[in-house]
Amino acid sequence: MARSKWKFSFFKKRILHYNFITLSSKIPQRFLIYERSSTIPYLLNNQVVYINKGLGWTKLLINNFHVSHKFGEFSLTKKPFYFPIREKTAVKLIKR
Repeated sequence: MARSKWKFSFFKKRILHYNFITLSSKIPQRFLIYERSSTIPYLLNNQVVYINKGLGWTKLLINNFHVSHKFGEFSLTKKPFYFPIREKTAVKLIKR
């Protein structure tokens, strides 16, 4: 079910606070995002953010395609599973 149109997009105030600090100061700061459920605002366009995924950080360069999506969509937390490749066993023919 989609979110209602009258509700605004969800994001923490901390994201806006960090954005205004970096725009006003000349020292580049790192955007550390802990809330993966927050919506990516347009203010972070062309910015590099680091998204927390539990044990580490995922680096993400935000462009126009990422805006209005969630931060959690772009940081995978589970290790991908691959089926192990088995070596082919030689078939032994037994003659009786």
